Amino acid sequence: MRLNYTKKILFLILLLWPGIQFAQKTNKAQETKRQAFSDSILQQVIAIEKERVLERAEKFLREKPRTVTAGSCPRSIGGKHDFYSEGPYWWPDPKNPDGPFIRHDGLRFPGQFQYNDDDLRYFSWIVGTYTSAYLLTGKEKYVKAAMEHLKAWFADTATLMNPNMLYAQAIRGGGEYRPGKQDVDHWDTQPDPCQFMLFAAIAGSNREWFELWKSLNLINYSEAGRLSQAVKNPLLWIDSFSNVFFGNKSEISNSADAPPVKSHQTTMLYIDNFDTGPSNWISKFEKPGNSKMTVADGLMDIISTSGATIWFNHKLSGNIEISYSIKVVNAGGKNDRVSDMNAFWMASDPANKNLFTRDGKFSSYDNLELYYAGVGGNNNSTTRFRKYHSDGEKPVLKEYTDKEHLLKGNKSYEVKIICHNGLVQYYRDNILYFDFRDKTPYTEGFFGIRTTKSHLQLGHFKVSQLQ
Repeated sequence: MRLNYTKKILFLILLLWPGIQFAQKTNKAQETKRQAFSDSILQQVIAIEKERVLERAEKFLREKPRTVTAGSCPRSIGGKHDFYSEGPYWWPDPKNPDGPFIRHDGLRFPGQFQYNDDDLRYFSWIVGTYTSAYLLTGKEKYVKAAMEHLKAWFADTATLMNPNMLYAQAIRGGGEYRPGKQDVDHWDTQPDPCQFMLFAAIAGSNREWFELWKSLNLINYSEAGRLSQAVKNPLLWIDSFSNVFFGNKSEISNSADAPPVKSHQTTMLYIDNFDTGPSNWISKFEKPGNSKMTVADGLMDIISTSGATIWFNHKLSGNIEISYSIKVVNAGGKNDRVSDMNAFWMASDPANKNLFTRDGKFSSYDNLELYYAGVGGNNNSTTRFRKYHSDGEKPVLKEYTDKEHLLKGNKSYEVKIICHNGLVQYYRDNILYFDFRDKTPYTEGFFGIRTTKSHLQLGHFKVSQLQ
């Protein structure tokens, strides 16, 4: 399905030709000769490829868009609008058939789910072909056909793909996702079809489509925040080429402060960008006189002299995903200490409907029911996961003491917490730290940021309902 090398040469020449300039020469005859040679090469490429490209484009005119919503996998914890794929080189473990798959480099497992990946590749091929056909003929029918596919993938709320790759490269049986470049490499090799179709074909006379893409906020490629540096957002091309076609720099924001995508309204429960005050939060300090929580400039700032819990005051239930950015400040302040970037979730008090009667002392939560991640606890020497029981039991279910699982001061981390049908997971910077399958899961309760004697900053808080 890939465009062949010759066709890519065609794209390169056709699409970038207006910007090509020869080095200034004093000899006009030499420049004319070079121009004639370049024109000759261009015409040869067109002569070779035109018939094949137009024949393929005409066949594609009969194709209806097929997006990620056309095929879903029951193993995905995402929704029907989320891209899902499984690592191709992971196979069942003969020694543990019901356990996590194991890696066999170079050997593709035939039972992997690949429909979303195939559909994405096919979409890229179709739109790339329409781009060539339009540039070769100037016929608007190819623009309209490309728009039908683009709208299906990125605008139509019934069929669009959510702007993330959070559920890509899943390892079956392991509860782990490895979002990265592999599943968008076809966008890497041919990002120009979509972008030049938007700009070279119509943007000069019609900016509405550009504004639609901009409003969809696809530049924020990961809801949990920037994912891997290797995952390239094709809309980054807009920033480079809008200068050429609009005559000014695009104003696309790369900030996670942008409004949530409209199509996510059915799954997005709450979003707090900390620009309207602290009304969504309840502060509980062990020593309130010397501790404080403030909200300003898109951040929640927590300074605590001892124990502190900042509760999100909306009760959560069912399958949920919680995500936020968080930093442990170490800038020489009195309470700046690299330690205790902790969290409670699904917290409830079986003896009292009002959870918020307790102060910030850590032991006052011992008889609650909740999940707890203590990241960089005990003066940044341990990272632990616990399940609290109302009888006071709170066993450590997982513990790390190595440097990679502890904290670095002044580093912004992206945290994601998932509760889905008994699966409880905690990710930091898209690395799975805790993966717990709970036979008697907590299915409702409150979320809280937990710390002690530290200075934390929280941002971009979101809660989504998972299907």
